[in-house]
Amino acid sequence: MKLYALSFLTGISTLYLFSTLPSLWPYLALSLVFILLLFFKLPSFYLRLANLILVFLIGLIWVMLFSYKVLAWTLPTQFDNQPVEIKGTIASIPTPKGRSDNFIFHLTEFNHQTVNTNIKLNWYATAKQNLPYLRVGDSWQFQVKLKRPHNLANPGSFDSEKFSFSEGLRASGYIINGSDNKLIATSRFSHPIDKLRQMMLENMQGDLAGKPYAAFIYALTIGEKFAISSEEWQIFQNTGTNHLMAIAGLHIGFVAGLVFLLCSFLWRRIPHAPLWLATPVFAGISSLGSAIIYSALAGFAIPTQRAVVMLAVFLIGIVYRRYIAAWQSLTLALVIVLILNPLSILEVGFWLSFAAVALIAYGLTGRFKSTTKLWKYTRLQLTLGIGLIPFTLLFFSNASFISPLANSIAIPWVGFITVPLSLLGALLSLIFPWLGAKILILSEWTLHGVWAILSLFSHQTIFSWQHLTQHNSFILAAIIGMLLLLAPRGMPHRYLGLVFITPLIWFVPAAPMANQVWFTLLDVGQGLSAVVQTQHHVLVFDTGAKFSQDYDMGSAVVVPFLRYENIKKIDALVISHGDNDHIGGSGSVLQAFPVKYLETSVPNRFTQTNVSTCLRGESWQWDEVNFAYLYPSAANLGLDNDSSCVLKISVGQQQILLTGDIEKAAEHILLQHADELKSTIIVAPHHGSDTSSTPDFVQAVNPLIVLFPVGYLNRFGFPKPIVSLRYQTLGAKTYDTAENGAIMLQLTADSSQPVIHLWRQQKMLHVWNS
Repeated sequence: MKLYALSFLTGISTLYLFSTLPSLWPYLALSLVFILLLFFKLPSFYLRLANLILVFLIGLIWVMLFSYKVLAWTLPTQFDNQPVEIKGTIASIPTPKGRSDNFIFHLTEFNHQTVNTNIKLNWYATAKQNLPYLRVGDSWQFQVKLKRPHNLANPGSFDSEKFSFSEGLRASGYIINGSDNKLIATSRFSHPIDKLRQMMLENMQGDLAGKPYAAFIYALTIGEKFAISSEEWQIFQNTGTNHLMAIAGLHIGFVAGLVFLLCSFLWRRIPHAPLWLATPVFAGISSLGSAIIYSALAGFAIPTQRAVVMLAVFLIGIVYRRYIAAWQSLTLALVIVLILNPLSILEVGFWLSFAAVALIAYGLTGRFKSTTKLWKYTRLQLTLGIGLIPFTLLFFSNASFISPLANSIAIPWVGFITVPLSLLGALLSLIFPWLGAKILILSEWTLHGVWAILSLFSHQTIFSWQHLTQHNSFILAAIIGMLLLLAPRGMPHRYLGLVFITPLIWFVPAAPMANQVWFTLLDVGQGLSAVVQTQHHVLVFDTGAKFSQDYDMGSAVVVPFLRYENIKKIDALVISHGDNDHIGGSGSVLQAFPVKYLETSVPNRFTQTNVSTCLRGESWQWDEVNFAYLYPSAANLGLDNDSSCVLKISVGQQQILLTGDIEKAAEHILLQHADELKSTIIVAPHHGSDTSSTPDFVQAVNPLIVLFPVGYLNRFGFPKPIVSLRYQTLGAKTYDTAENGAIMLQLTADSSQPVIHLWRQQKMLHVWNS
């Protein structure tokens, strides 16, 4: 059974290897061949091998069928970022983000043609008009602008295209304010569970208004995490407790366990009830019912479905009074989850949840019985805390050594106290609002103490390990090492696990040599951020935009990339000027890394003591690589775009020119020293606008490669065709971040040509990116 389940999982996981979805027919034909082989009298080994291959092919075909369903509709290219009329139904609770609401919209009509798919929409309020009340299940007509799923393609960054694919979202966009938007119909029978969830959310928002931890109660009761701030998520991550805010196996298991114990206690005290239905059977059915209800309150999210399946498999043994081994339960649950939704393999939670349950089964079975419950609980936390380190490093580039202690405190407190009170309060708020409000306030109050402890632990940075390996083989070796270390006493040579873990601990990514520069223009949408690496130094030039209090390109792109490159400190952070798309992410970068020097044309925008102004004439050398500011001088400050820092980097006969957002006026001043402008590579001024890259300036630079930092389908139309043509006329190759993702170049002193790597083409070739 276990081998067949692994074969089925392997077949489904083959989806990761496809750059485009292949035809189904060859695999169906091959499956038929192996089915026919089963009718022949083969030796047992070959018969079993044929069965395993057949199960592998069934898994592959199954995931392909689901993928075909998701890809059945794609936004036509001619409608990318163009106004279009759509009709459909609001399919998720509209959640606020600043002065906007975002929600999933089930699309039934697109440009007067019938479709059947889901998209993600934002509706922004205007200064003169607030948004109408939006209720899940209502049918609307909207005038919108849509884009195909398109992620920011950078090393270390979140793959939003994969997420959209796994969630079945085929486009995203915003609603154009106007009279064309109108409510078509309201139905009390459409999305009834989500209607109930929205009502509960609105009740909780009223009852918990102004409470500091109200956002956690929303997450614990109905799975809505929109109100949790980035700072709060960072505390959860630093302490290894971010799973507390996800309704999955942990919380559903607690609720089901409490219901099982309560029902067992009550059922035994009802005369003759155990004779009619055995107590364990009644308690098992009741606990499964409570798990399904809790999953419904969480919107039947995929993690909750997975948890209910696991719990159902476990309870089958209780209800039918059959012993089912832990590994058999896990294997059966894995197969059922994959049958229900094979695309769940694209979620980190799928791998973490099954890894956690497997670790519990591995680490706590086949051992001598613990002398005390306290030691058994401690061993459980240590097993999970240690055993999941390779997985958290793989998925999050972070491991918390204080996680076992933090979880041993937070899990029982939240599971046994906060979650039951929150659920009780939220449900009672629908029937007895005054009583529900009191219980909700009490449940929020219970979080004050545990949050104080987690905040204290979070600030002990010595217990947080930021580490990333670009080689999955090291992760695999570390998993083997962890399994050896967690093996039962008596297992020979189990301490050899340390040998398997060592490569992961001591792994250091490759770095430039002396006389070499690694330059990466990051994909931060419509903005600019670049990272320059020499043998022992790192310079970051601009940090992209900030879009809200909780989201900016510094935390979303720059910091993950620096951690991907195993960078621990920044020698120089250069902010070319004060526009949001260049300075916006600087706060996140400064918070995440120590910065030795901060240089900018707008020093008044920073409070740090190590801030200085980038001025012409300043130069330095790192690892035999030369850096020099060509602009501005003191007389050219205070000119907005035309005060941008212009930095030239030289190694041997190759040069990189970083120009910020300079325009015609600054270019004219720079042409007074035209001999300094000649460069191999230029990051085009002002993203390729037609107010920059004047013919004389382009001629003076005469680059081999031109890089345009632009956003996908940006509203400015950058880079302007006339600007691209100016560079191409000189024979330069042009690349932009919207099409290519992060653009990485390696420059060596003894070479005349840089080596170029385009991240989207090399690392992002998957079905969900096609």
